[in-house]
Order: sequence, then structure tokens, then C-alpha cells
Amino acid sequence: MNLSEFRIAHSTVMEHYQFIEMHLEGIYAALSGRGFYEGLMDVERYSISKIIMMIQKQEKTHNQRVISDSEYEDIKSIYQRRNFWTHNCYTDMAFDRKTGGPKKEINISN
Repeated sequence: MNLSEFRIAHSTVMEHYQFIEMHLEGIYAALSGRGFYEGLMDVERYSISKIIMMIQKQEKTHNQRVISDSEYEDIKSIYQRRNFWTHNCYTDMAFDRKTGGPKKEINISN
């Protein structure tokens, strides 16, 4: 896989993580009792871990579980992997100061 192919694959993975995060924001908004739009505005700038805590608080407030303990464990695993791929992916890559691109094409092996 060359660098361009890797970037496409990485972007696709990140898109899937964003899709999950968007649905968690929707769950919070639906539980918030403030109206869906206002609920979305409450969480638009928060991290996924903060949104999860806010959902759990709303579940306790309304005494209504919408996400099971095992689903919370799965979500935790998902956001940990998302954080890894977001923050650790390009750390060893050398960038050209003039162009902002990589200094050389790097082949990434499996």
C-alpha cells in the first residue's frame, strides 16, 4: 500500500468513527429534553467520551437505559481505537516545510 492508498483507507476509517459519534450525539439530543436541535448544540464541541458521560447522566435522570453495559464497553473500545488512529497515525512522518506534504513517498507494509 502506498501513502495515497493509506490516506484513503485512513479517511474511510475516520468517516466511520465520525458516523458513530454523530449517532451518539443524536442519542444525547433525543434524551436531553431540550428539543433535538438544542440537544445537538449542547454537544457539538464535546469529545466522544464527554458525550458518552452525558448520555449516561440522561439515562439516570430519566431512569431509562438506551445503551446496555456491554454496548458501553464496545463504544469505549471504539473511541479508544478512534483516538489512536486520530492522534498517532502520522507521528513518524517527515513533512516538507515548504509544501506541507510528506518529504518522500513511504510504502506501508501490512
